[in-house]
Amino acid sequence: MKITRGRYALPITSRFGTRPPAPEVVIAQLNREGAQQLVSSGAAAANALGLTTQVPVQQTFLARTRSQKRYTFGKQQVTIRPAAAWNFLLLPDRPAGQAIRALPWLGPDQASAAIPTLLRVLPPVELLNDANGCAGALKPPSPQSGTSQLNLLNDP
Repeated sequence: MKITRGRYALPITSRFGTRPPAPEVVIAQLNREGAQQLVSSGAAAANALGLTTQVPVQQTFLARTRSQKRYTFGKQQVTIRPAAAWNFLLLPDRPAGQAIRALPWLGPDQASAAIPTLLRVLPPVELLNDANGCAGALKPPSPQSGTSQLNLLNDP
């Protein structure tokens, strides 16, 4: 099954007929191939973390490319659009990376209200330190740095 120029995916056959593969599966395979690094958009990340009940009508993924691409899975279109480098710097494939992408999408008013939900949903490893003792993506400020990657964590 053709999904875009030069890209094909095997269709899934079941007792109900043939259907295209799930876009998430194909995107995960593209990430494993290393062709390009793709992450979910802020809207999808906010929905996955439970920060909003809104579900994006069209799936959008962010990539480090200069041009926008569209993949077609049957009748469903998936858009891959260029994004800023900060979307890929901090743990793009972990829940902390999703939180970092979701907060700007929510905006300043809703982001501060979403912090308690993030603290409840994200595992402690994602907030402070990971298993190797490295600083987590969402950590409070340290005296040495003077800033945090997520300043909203300090708000009461």
